[in-house]
Amino acid sequence: LSNVESINSYAFAGTTSLGPVICDNLVEIGTESFAQSGVSLFNAPKLTSLANNVFVDCTDLVSASMPLLTVLSIGTFKNCTSLKEVSLDAVTDIKANAFRNSSIERFVGLNVENVGNYAFADNHHLVACALMKVKSTGSYLFQNCSSLKIAILPALEEVNSNSFAYCTSLLNLHLPNVKTVLKDAFKNS
Repeated sequence: LSNVESINSYAFAGTTSLGPVICDNLVEIGTESFAQSGVSLFNAPKLTSLANNVFVDCTDLVSASMPLLTVLSIGTFKNCTSLKEVSLDAVTDIKANAFRNSSIERFVGLNVENVGNYAFADNHHLVACALMKVKSTGSYLFQNCSSLKIAILPALEEVNSNSFAYCTSLLNLHLPNVKTVLKDAFKNS
């Protein structure tokens, strides 16, 4: 797939024997194009456009690299229960459910400014997360992240409802600019 520039919606959905996918010239991917597939590694160094739920339910996906992507769409890695490593250096916007119920252990978003509802929720493997430029987030940001120990959000001004609910391992929170904490933000944590 090294010459492919565009992959349409559902193109590889359900293709369980897919394995590693390296697309040197890919710039756009359609909705659920790899959903429920056997993709194990994904590398697209020129990718700039990603539709919703591209890798949803890809339980074999271990690593993904999309260094030019700026918007991580809704449900991109939702239910990717083997995902350990991502390279998303240019991402400024993480939409709802992007990493929900994935297995990512650490995430550093140096350029991330916006984060949607449930972005990291239900990830029981997430240990540390740093979102350096985020001022506000959607609700349920880290809900049920039972292994989350470190959260660094130095620009955050408002902790939205249920953001850290059921995060029972929290040890270190760096939230120096928080002015408002909403309902159930730290419920049962």
